Amino acid sequence: MKVNLKKKLWPLWIFLGAVPGSVLWLFLVNIGYAGEFAGLIAGFGAMAVFRWSGAELKYSRLIIGSVMLSVISVIVNHIAYALDIYNKFSENWFGAAGSKFSFFDASRTVFSDFFIRNAEGLRKFYIEAAVQGILCSLLFWIALFIYYRKVEELESEK
Repeated sequence: MKVNLKKKLWPLWIFLGAVPGSVLWLFLVNIGYAGEFAGLIAGFGAMAVFRWSGAELKYSRLIIGSVMLSVISVIVNHIAYALDIYNKFSENWFGAAGSKFSFFDASRTVFSDFFIRNAEGLRKFYIEAAVQGILCSLLFWIALFIYYRKVEELESEK
């Protein structure tokens, strides 16, 4: 891959770097643990792959990367809740009743019941998990961005 093309595709590298942390998040939720803290790995991976690309550390890229990681965290949090609902109800309740319950039904249920209607006060947990995931992913993304920026400034002074 050409070096210039690799540098120009930096948003793609941020996304791909966040994938392992996102997959780990979903895995942890699936086995019953809080997955939001896998956002740390998403932020670390995003910065690692971003640095591998050789793209410049500009503050505009910090902001765009932060927005990207925030959106990824919100989406992964929603998928995690939808998977939890799907795994709990697809076979047990809906399978016994003879009707189908798809993942998309679970996703709509999470959005409408948790977020919109606040069924049983679950909106708080849904939003807290999303915020924790955002903060965890941004922790490494921003901290490593500042660190590498300072390292480059010190190296340029020599």
